[in-house]
Amino acid sequence: MTTLEATNITVALGTLILAFFTWRAARASQAAAEATKGAARAARDEADATARLAAQAEQDRELAWRPHLVVECRRVTKYPDNTIGVELTVRNVGRGAALGAVVWGYEGHGAASSWGKSPAMAIAASANTEMMVLQLDPPGQGSFPEGLFDGVEREQQGSRLVIVTC
Repeated sequence: MTTLEATNITVALGTLILAFFTWRAARASQAAAEATKGAARAARDEADATARLAAQAEQDRELAWRPHLVVECRRVTKYPDNTIGVELTVRNVGRGAALGAVVWGYEGHGAASSWGKSPAMAIAASANTEMMVLQLDPPGQGSFPEGLFDGVEREQQGSRLVIVTC
């Protein structure tokens, strides 16, 4: 074997060893790239979950400070002039004040029903109570304004709507 052949074999062997380590380094780089993609996906999913949690926390905070009215029908009285008086207890169990709250009440069914509404009330938060007698129209003479069921219109009027049946 000549010196030239020995040199060529050594260079070939060195090149083969270098190619092997280059191939291993490429595989390790590919595995690192895949792991980075997975970490990026996980980070994106975590950011989405955090955004949803923040939106839910904001909604919970808003709901926690709103008024929550509990209306109890105490007694229904029918008067000689065919009107009806409904004695109510309205209690605010929420942590927010009920400003401009209006109670609509009805008695009866269909065309024979009687409707009435209270004046706007302000009931402080945390179990404050308002007692009232709600005057209802004679049966068949009043009708409930269906437009009040529209949430947008209610919000623009700044009132809360409570329907009471007795």
